[in-house]
Amino acid sequence: MTEQAEAPEVKEGSDEEAVLADVGERVKLARQGALLTQAMLGDSLGMTGTAVSYWESGKRDMGIAVLLRIAEACRVPASSLLPAEHQDHAAESAGEGRFATIAFMGHNEYTGYVTEIVKNGQPAYHVDLPEKLWGGNPLNYVEYAASAWFSDRPVTEEYVRRQWESRVRAAAERARQEAEWRRAQEQRALTTGEFRASEGIGDDDDDEGYLDDDD
Repeated sequence: MTEQAEAPEVKEGSDEEAVLADVGERVKLARQGALLTQAMLGDSLGMTGTAVSYWESGKRDMGIAVLLRIAEACRVPASSLLPAEHQDHAAESAGEGRFATIAFMGHNEYTGYVTEIVKNGQPAYHVDLPEKLWGGNPLNYVEYAASAWFSDRPVTEEYVRRQWESRVRAAAERARQEAEWRRAQEQRALTTGEFRASEGIGDDDDDEGYLDDDD
């Protein structure tokens, strides 16, 4: 595996540093959303976790070819890893709307970007959820007839994104803890097996010898 060590350090305080820091943060969120560790993502690219760490911290320029491969590995559109001014905003493409927490009959409540639409000739609400807005999942939205509206309250885009990023980090941390638990279990099983072997427990030859002595 390689670490792209030949890539030059980014000059501190430069415009390039700001762009790479932005891209690096987006890569980090995409990786965490895909429940991948830095080592796992690096391995899928034939590189190291250290290389991924450099990219996410904005210390190295990964290049467009690697960026495309990262997007594929994390199952997100490549454009979602670009700075905001270089991508189409899901919220804007949905038409005029607002960020809100909206509830419908049956106590179904959603927080996202809400637009009023016409569906099958009837007024309705379309709600783009955070995983579509920032996670790159185009199918993460809901639609309800306007007649099912129960209540809504405005929220800020910053609040919605902060809550989503917190959930992504929490999911990544759970995945990391579960992976560590599985590794610990495997290590305990391996250690126990080695101990049993060293003590001769379960040794068929010894059992047969014991029976021969009795005879």
